[in-house]
Amino acid sequence: MQEKRVLSSKGQVVVPKNIREYLNVSEGDAIEFIVKESGEVVIAPAKEPKLAELYGSLPPKTAGSTENLEKVIYESKRERAVRRAKEGK
Repeated sequence: MQEKRVLSSKGQVVVPKNIREYLNVSEGDAIEFIVKESGEVVIAPAKEPKLAELYGSLPPKTAGSTENLEKVIYESKRERAVRRAKEGK
């Protein structure tokens, strides 16, 4: 697939529809330009991964690590309150 477009006076270019469809990008999506050592420029989608896509990407922690979640939340709130009190807020 090859397309040619003209660069505007502001340095802008329209990404052709078939290229946008191939990259699966639409209005508001970010694309990144990667310059390889060979001088070749690659255009790729720079979409932020969705939380569901990240599920399972990290190894699980040891068993029972979520049992103390309430305690961790409580402690962090308490520490923040103490720190804010010292700052006079």
